[in-house]
Amino acid sequence: MNARIPTTQPAAQEREGVVFVLLPLDEQTRIILGRPNFACVQTAQRMRELGHKIERRSADEQAAVLHLHLTMYQKHGAAWLEHTLKYLEQGQPVAAATEEAAA
Repeated sequence: MNARIPTTQPAAQEREGVVFVLLPLDEQTRIILGRPNFACVQTAQRMRELGHKIERRSADEQAAVLHLHLTMYQKHGAAWLEHTLKYLEQGQPVAAATEEAAA
């Protein structure tokens, strides 16, 4: 079964006065969400070095990496990968970022 899902505008739904909008299912989100767990090991390790608390199970590593990628996608759009790589290369450890924000 090789069904192609059409790219559409994000679906919006309203419940109890709150509007929920799904991210678009486009090329970028397919790249992010289609990332297999075994491809997340090195990124998860780098995130640990930066202070992220990630369990050693592959599902936990995948969840953390996909969360990072989706967060960058929401903030930077199609430039998410560039910003993710910059964060992973130059990112300040989570503890330092937390201390800086508190000051």
